[in-house]
Formats: sequence, C-alpha cells, structure tokens
Amino acid sequence: MRWLLAFTLSLCLLLGIFLFLADFGYAYQFLYRISGVYEELPWTSEQIEEVTWQIRNYLFARSDNLFVVVDGELVFLAQEIFHLWEVRFIFHELRRIFLGLLILLAIGLFNYSYKVVFRRQLFTTCGIFVLFGVAAIFFEKSFLWMHQLLFNNPYWGFTYDHRLIQLLKEGFFRGFLLITMVLTLLVSIFIYQFRDKGGSRASYL
Repeated sequence: MRWLLAFTLSLCLLLGIFLFLADFGYAYQFLYRISGVYEELPWTSEQIEEVTWQIRNYLFARSDNLFVVVDGELVFLAQEIFHLWEVRFIFHELRRIFLGLLILLAIGLFNYSYKVVFRRQLFTTCGIFVLFGVAAIFFEKSFLWMHQLLFNNPYWGFTYDHRLIQLLKEGFFRGFLLITMVLTLLVSIFIYQFRDKGGSRASYL
C-alpha cells in the first residue's frame, strides 16, 4: 500500500506540474523562443501571446470562444477548433483525475507514515522519469501513439499550413515534455529530502 501511495504522489506531482505549465504563459514564451515561433509566424509577439492566451483560456474552460482574428485573418479553422475541443475535454478529465488522486493521497497519508511515502515516491518518480525519457528519445513515434490512443478520429492530423501547427510545433511539445519531466524530478527530490524533517522516527524501505 505504501508503494501505491508513493506512486500516487508521483502521479500527483506529474499531473500538477503538467497542468500548471499548460496554463503558465511564460512557459509558452520560452518554448516559442527555442522553437522559433516568434521568427516564423507573420505576427508580432504580442499577437502571438494574445492567441496563446485565448487557447489557454479555452482549454481551462475560462472561455468558450476560439474564433480568434489576427490582422483580419481567422486564426483557427474548423478542424483545429474541433481538435482543441477534444483537448479541452482531456484537460477537464485530467483535472478530475488530479483531484481524485489528491483525495486518495490525503486519505492514505492519514493511515501511513508520510516519511515512508516521501522516501519511496522518489523511486516511483524515477521510474516515470525513465519511461518519459524513452518517450522523449523516440518522440515522434511516442507522439503519434499518444494521439492514436487519445483520439478516435483522423482530425488531429494537420499540415504545416495550419496555424495551430505553426504555433505549437513539435519542438514546443518536446520541450514541454522535458521541462515537465525535470521539474517533476526536482520536486520529487525536494520531497525526498524533506522526508525526515519534523521528527526523529526513522523510515525504512
């Protein structure tokens, strides 16, 4: 049970950091810079960030409007809007899963020593880190498999003339994955170091 709680904590870290980054504007700006979005799109940086803000608001259900216009151009076509609608549903389910995992973790920590769980979560997080590290190495294939698993239609496949692909390029998603992995591992290490604070009772694997 302690290992299950440790794995639950690792998943909470992963999902929490993922959802935070997905709604953190500076993360998008950083990834746009390293993937060359600002240079390639025929918009100003302010316009790009405004479009990104609209996407984030839509994905996190703060807005129902994706009819974004820049310089008289409708940014997203019907296929892109439909795909983002599906992604919005996935984000909604991820938030529900995250909340459910937090509740399970809170209940579990009432019955088991947090020191044991905090110690073991580093190992379960490292296992997840290795799994996602392999996915990062074989990113194109992993990205394809993920879409085939999550979407039961062909509408997630875009050509490069779609603005959504020009904005959220492969380099963006690869960078997002790496940042999520690294932050999850760093927070996990911090929790591991914190495990013996506030008491002298030793915990063992």
